[in-house]
Amino acid sequence: MGSTAGWEVRTDSSNVRLKFFYQDRFVLAYNTGGPMGDFFRPRPDFYPVYSPAGCLLTDQHTYRHVHHASIWLGHGRVGHPVNNFYHDTPRDGLITTKRIAHQIDGPSLILGSELDWVNIRGGVDLKELRLVEVIPAPGLYVLDWYTRIAPPERPITMLRDNHSFLCFRVADTIDVEDGGQIINTNGQRNEEECMRQPADWIDYSGTVTGHPCGLTLMNHPANPPSNWFVRNYGTVCLSPFLDRDVVLDPGQPLEFRARFLLHDGGPDDIDIPGHWQAFTHRPEWQNPLPEQ
Repeated sequence: MGSTAGWEVRTDSSNVRLKFFYQDRFVLAYNTGGPMGDFFRPRPDFYPVYSPAGCLLTDQHTYRHVHHASIWLGHGRVGHPVNNFYHDTPRDGLITTKRIAHQIDGPSLILGSELDWVNIRGGVDLKELRLVEVIPAPGLYVLDWYTRIAPPERPITMLRDNHSFLCFRVADTIDVEDGGQIINTNGQRNEEECMRQPADWIDYSGTVTGHPCGLTLMNHPANPPSNWFVRNYGTVCLSPFLDRDVVLDPGQPLEFRARFLLHDGGPDDIDIPGHWQAFTHRPEWQNPLPEQ
């Protein structure tokens, strides 16, 4: 447990979960995943996820598509033979945490982890470095995400798939089916207009217990060409593998950057374009993991 500059980090007795509080408010928890009986999760995720006003923004293990886990990263078709790192059956691979660390730097909480994408035969298809920074701002929390992945020994193909890559699932009352709204950079709305359309960002907003709130996900211009998978029932994914196969080579990692806004109010209540511009100019991520 540690507290600095308004942040407090709590771990559970099994050390598989980190809970992050800012000024005594529960912001979110990071569940590290792994094949550990009652603690089993096939990949890490963030859940719960709250707005500054305390609205629970996301859902997990939902009535539809139980593999959706709040905020998570995975891919459904990796390599030959194909391994699935997106769904949750005994025939699917696991994304396991090898090392994890956090630090507090001014107003920022920084989380770093090294992960193995372990296929169903026990081999490692990919190694990932994941860095996440959470920064409080007026009316929202900024969550910046950096992933660097590469195969350890031989080239591997990320086959194009809808089940990919960095995703979130909104709380049930936020979704379009219950009166919420999706809007992107271009002013396009909902699944019918936003699916697979190029956009710098997508916002998904609605209400929780009558309180307007939502999430924004932003693409970074330095990413490989990436596209959007959007559903009115509550899911948004941003992926460089949605519409094309990508071969990853050892020693040439793919880098992927994204920003979430976890906000109160609707999209007109926050400066989404301003936050996107700031994101495109943010400094490089710090890595709190000790050198080996």
